[in-house]
Amino acid sequence: MFPAPGREVTGETLHNWAGEFGGRFDRALSARSDLQLVLLQTLNREIYGSTFADPRLFVDYKSRTDTGETILRSELRHRRSDTLSFEAGLEGAYNVLDGDTRYFENSVAIPLPAAQVKVEELRGELSGKAIWRATPKLNVEAGARLEVSRISQSGDTDLVKRFFYPKPRVLATWSPTATDQLRVRIEREVGQLNFGDFVSSAGVETGTVDAGNPDLAPERKWVLETAWEKRFWGGGALVLLWRHAQIQDVVDVIPINKVFEAPGNIGDGTSDFYQVNLTLPTDRLGVSGGQLKMRASWAQSDVTDPVTLGKRRISGQTPFTCDVRFTRDMPGGKWSWGVITFCPNEQRYYRVGEVRTFTYEQWVEGFFEWRPRKDLTIRTELANWTSRHKIRDRVIYAGGRGTGVVSQVEHRELPFEPYLFIKVRKSFG
Repeated sequence: MFPAPGREVTGETLHNWAGEFGGRFDRALSARSDLQLVLLQTLNREIYGSTFADPRLFVDYKSRTDTGETILRSELRHRRSDTLSFEAGLEGAYNVLDGDTRYFENSVAIPLPAAQVKVEELRGELSGKAIWRATPKLNVEAGARLEVSRISQSGDTDLVKRFFYPKPRVLATWSPTATDQLRVRIEREVGQLNFGDFVSSAGVETGTVDAGNPDLAPERKWVLETAWEKRFWGGGALVLLWRHAQIQDVVDVIPINKVFEAPGNIGDGTSDFYQVNLTLPTDRLGVSGGQLKMRASWAQSDVTDPVTLGKRRISGQTPFTCDVRFTRDMPGGKWSWGVITFCPNEQRYYRVGEVRTFTYEQWVEGFFEWRPRKDLTIRTELANWTSRHKIRDRVIYAGGRGTGVVSQVEHRELPFEPYLFIKVRKSFG
């Protein structure tokens, strides 16, 4: 609660330049072997600025980020027989981020850790996979990727780190009948580090600063996933999926140098994900040309909080999501229409001194599409029928969440009104 009404003014500017270049070469080496080479180069520059002003404080934040990625990948495929084939790959990548961050309060520069940092990564990966059709009903894929990388930082922080991760994977697919399929996957996954986490950033509206953390390690997961699919009515399908993960070095937010907080590893955790997908043609229900798609997902996780030392959900995980989509192609093939809705959902983030919750209300949109000719499509979309709001709640604690003493509760709603799109697509040649 504030003692008196006040006025707050925020502003943002964003300039972004991006470029991409790529090439691909395919060649048949023999009747059973194929070679593919891929080259990809991307470059990006982002200049961002934001300000916040109230009667007591003026905050000015500026950042410049240059990023680039170069990838060269080769892949060899060999078909040993109708039931056995092999794939081998070799990939090399160079990634770079050069960041410069400035933060001022009432025109006084606030020193930030890792504010001017250049991060470079050299990464190589060797992969191999065998695909075996054991029986007409059973297919098995087994292989592994071996990833080695070197990450160096210069500027405010000088550091070199090396990583080596083997990533085995097994996928078995069993189709006991023409309409049933069971898939089981066991895999070790390794996340890619977000180079933006190595450079400090600030949220002027919330008055929080995320320091850069040079000691980040990527998350690693052992994943067990199983899915059962039942097909019916021609184009209908029901898919049930469960995924369990044992996670090492969960990336979240940690206190750093007793002043700031930063992205960091908070230890090991577990995660479970459940999903139901239904695709339902409506011809047999009396609505010709229609299709109904429904999806619902549940997620739960468990990790030790670095501040309270208690168990909680991993930050940013959405407990429940769902969406329903209905589309219909009208007789004659020139008209179609559809309606889509997304259920309300929320995401919660645990910081050192606060808990931040984002809530998204129900979303509904619809479209009409007209194809007067094969090469011309006109689509009209009316989105956000319900004027969905995005809500942010902050529970701020005195002396950090570990004290359990709430000093401030903040509730903000961002209104988002309906909007109309008209898209015209013309094909040539």
